[in-house]
Amino acid sequence: MANIYVHVSKDEKAWLQHMATLYNTSISDLLLTYSIEELEDSYDSIVGELAHKEYINSGKKTVSMTKVIKKFGND
Repeated sequence: MANIYVHVSKDEKAWLQHMATLYNTSISDLLLTYSIEELEDSYDSIVGELAHKEYINSGKKTVSMTKVIKKFGND
């Protein structure tokens, strides 16, 4: 396992300890969990934006749900 060190002020450490206590976890696990979740959310957003731009630039057209139901039925 690799180690990463984060420097925080005394007040920040106290707040992180308070939050870790609320979540019943360690500061390390708290930072790891929430940092990774935020990065994953950011990644998903960026990938979604890029996919949307690619779709717009492709010139493809959407089909309304009404047309899909007409063509394939409404089971």
